[in-house]
Amino acid sequence: MPKTDKRIWMLIVSFSLIRLIVAPLFGLGVDEAHYVLYAKYLDWSYLDHPPLVGWLQAPLYYAFGTNEFLARLPAIVLFAATSFCCYVFMLRITRSVRLSLWSVFALNCSFMLNALGLMLLPDSILMLLVFPLIFVAERLVREKKSIDFIWLGILLGLAGLAKYTAILLVPPLLVFFLFKRRYDIIFSPMMFLAAAIALVLILPVLYWNATHEFISF
Repeated sequence: MPKTDKRIWMLIVSFSLIRLIVAPLFGLGVDEAHYVLYAKYLDWSYLDHPPLVGWLQAPLYYAFGTNEFLARLPAIVLFAATSFCCYVFMLRITRSVRLSLWSVFALNCSFMLNALGLMLLPDSILMLLVFPLIFVAERLVREKKSIDFIWLGILLGLAGLAKYTAILLVPPLLVFFLFKRRYDIIFSPMMFLAAAIALVLILPVLYWNATHEFISF
């Protein structure tokens, strides 16, 4: 893969600065305020979403209080990381720095995705996690290292803590391994370890639902 072009950092920093300037200029939306309350009233999970979005808000909330800028800062950082992952992903596919840079530019110019880059929502977290999931799955096919099974479990567990629809990431992963005819990966004991790690990570959600009549489901 070609070396990281320094222009990607200029692009990410430029868009991030714009978001940092815009962040305090208007009030929180309904969803944003809702997830700030997650941080204020920390719990194992919540009715409509798993807890990770509130857990990410909590350190800033309890250290500095809250305002529009602080409530949006995690989303801006997450989207900067998402932009870099997008660059790496496209660079691996196209082998073209120019196309990869344009892809990141397009990502940051998308109206709907910009909302996720400015307002901390569960989708802001999930969108970032999708890229390392792709990288880990590809590396498993290529190298099949034990550490990547562990990372697979961690990433799936974090995705499950971010949003219930993260379960929809599992079938494409299985289909990918099937298309590659890597049945050894699917039925590997390490894959069961990955599933166990993911399960342990989402135990807070399962516990909360078990004590609330599984109302989220």
